[in-house]
Amino acid sequence: MEAATRDFHLLDSTGAVRAGYHVHDWSGSPLGPPDGWSPALRNAASLILESEFPMYLAWGPHLALLYNAAFIPLLDSTHPAVLGHPLAQVWPDRWPGLKPLVERALAGHATYGEDVPSPIDRNGKPYNAWFTLAYSPLRDDSGTVRGVLCVTSETTQRVQLERRHAVQLQVVDSLRRMHHPSDIIECSCTLLGNYLELERACYVETDEADGSFEVMHDWARDTSAPLIGRRARLDDFGPQALALLRTGSPLAVRDATADPRLPARGERYAAA
Repeated sequence: MEAATRDFHLLDSTGAVRAGYHVHDWSGSPLGPPDGWSPALRNAASLILESEFPMYLAWGPHLALLYNAAFIPLLDSTHPAVLGHPLAQVWPDRWPGLKPLVERALAGHATYGEDVPSPIDRNGKPYNAWFTLAYSPLRDDSGTVRGVLCVTSETTQRVQLERRHAVQLQVVDSLRRMHHPSDIIECSCTLLGNYLELERACYVETDEADGSFEVMHDWARDTSAPLIGRRARLDDFGPQALALLRTGSPLAVRDATADPRLPARGERYAAA
């Protein structure tokens, strides 16, 4: 097999072009332009840029962030502005959780974090995600640790599935010992509210004859005023939402003021 012998230019590589290194303004980065990077940093950058697996590295005293094209989807709209910027500034909310892993790698020890919770923005909205992270020290030609390499694997789907199975088992185990309907309703609202991290979970009964519903049980995370006994019109859900509920399908509303199924009632829902 014939080995490649041509000169390697980092910014001309396919990985660098895909990640936007060749057009990025490096003047605001403590790393400076790639042409001035040390051989050790250039080699480390080449390592991640030529990988199809999500990776990033943090280099130098400022722990400036470099990443490959496979990692960009995890950054949402912050790419390419964060390229070359200090890690703690890029992820201020996540930094307290990442700092121990990074510091261990900087001390020369590889470390591993499994199913690390990390809230991210996805499609412009906050999203609870989980990642398995493997950190390794990056050394210069003298053997001194100058940075860290992080190989990332998102485990959100698996974690959510495991949590869902766990709560299903908890529901079955909790409810099988109950016989009175009110006890079952109360327990179900509590389990659902905690699992979905809700502020409030209610059980209502409908009266199709007069088109109304009444709150029969109310669980709240804090000491909010109870809703038990409050009545409202079914039409208050709006025609689209009500049509969906009548089919027996769940109705999930993440933002009451922006959901198109609640065009005239969003403010009322948000204030409830």
